[in-house]
Amino acid sequence: MKSLLLAIVSALLILGQSVANADDWISYYYRNPTPDRFIEEVTALSNQGILGDETKTNLIGVFLSQIILSNQEEIPNWMKQLKDLPESDQNSLRMALWLSNSPGAKSYLTSIGEERLAINEPPNILEYEPDSPEILDMWWAYFLATGEKEPVRNIISAFQYGDYIGALEAYNSSSKTEEDEIMVIHEMTFESARWSLESNMRQHKRVADICEEIFSYDELSHQEKLWLGAILVKVFPGKYVMTKIEGGQRIEKIK
Repeated sequence: MKSLLLAIVSALLILGQSVANADDWISYYYRNPTPDRFIEEVTALSNQGILGDETKTNLIGVFLSQIILSNQEEIPNWMKQLKDLPESDQNSLRMALWLSNSPGAKSYLTSIGEERLAINEPPNILEYEPDSPEILDMWWAYFLATGEKEPVRNIISAFQYGDYIGALEAYNSSSKTEEDEIMVIHEMTFESARWSLESNMRQHKRVADICEEIFSYDELSHQEKLWLGAILVKVFPGKYVMTKIEGGQRIEKIK
């Protein structure tokens, strides 16, 4: 269990690093796509040891896959210029190519003898269940590359685990069964969604706009409405208000 928790914390730290600097290529790519910096930035990721780090492969792979998808004509040129990167980095690039699920990537993978990878259909990460903080981090990586609404909506769906608050504290005195561990993962997924959504709403106007739209117009479960509303109250004090009602609370937009 300890190693699992460390892996989750590591994933959250990666996300924190990626959004910490407003000038960071990854953090705000969706606002100003600059595929012309692909070689420079991927090389930097390699030099920092991030690209070849197996604990970061999924996160970086998802982000790069969306850039590759939008710039398929550049794939042969990009891969040629990056051919001297270490093998571990090449594996991450092949992962990104595969995840892009693009004709250009499949053609390139076939040309370098990766036919099996080319013909195997990659998973659609937007169809995953929100069952771990790592999944949420991959959705954030997708958002940072595209600025799309769907990954943010998916992250909000992790609020379904709000009933598991306290599972981590209870774990130490529990029988530490598989069910106990699953409950801890549910709580950590919930906390990851709550923390990352609030943080990114404050740093990314696009995230805030999406969340306000979802709160006002999308069909939400009780848990989703409650926790998303609670974050809106914190991020926009005076614009949203929480009032007590019989049996709970209600969040309303007041201006």
